Amino acid sequence: HVFPADLENSLEGYISLCKAHGVTQLVIPCRVQKSPEEYENYIHSLCSAADILNAAGIELLLHNAKEVSQEKLDDLCVFEWVLHKCGGKVVAQADVGWLLYGGTDPVEFLWRNEKKILSLHYKDMETTSEGMTEIGVGRGEVDMPGCFRFAKMRDIVQLVDQDSSRGDILEDMEYVANCFAQLSIQ
Repeated sequence: HVFPADLENSLEGYISLCKAHGVTQLVIPCRVQKSPEEYENYIHSLCSAADILNAAGIELLLHNAKEVSQEKLDDLCVFEWVLHKCGGKVVAQADVGWLLYGGTDPVEFLWRNEKKILSLHYKDMETTSEGMTEIGVGRGEVDMPGCFRFAKMRDIVQLVDQDSSRGDILEDMEYVANCFAQLSIQ
């Protein structure tokens, strides 16, 4: 992930960096906007950046976080709405934990947007008395087998990004590695 303050003015540097290191996907956060006009400008900016990056052999991927997974536009989470408005020029690295947090079924989202998902980002959540909170990947409510099957069938990159741990982070990583190993042989 990169977090550009000004994507359009950063493109030349990102292209140079990507080319120097063989990177073919640039992942940036999807952002909530304040007004319809801001969304229109945001969509235009994303599509323009995607055109420039695509010409250099690099795909622009949006990554979802809490806000764009929770807020809705036209009955879709903002993340999905933005992807649709970009018309396939911008694709996604879907974070399945944040999708669940926002009330979207991750597996349904993946299949509904299958041609737009080029990378799958695992985070997991569980419902507690304090609301939905992060838990070790594979220990929560995300349908990991369903997400894993989607990624394998689409032959896309899968990565685990666990922001915190209630116990030993290395044990959590070993647990998820074992889960993936089991899913790989099913």
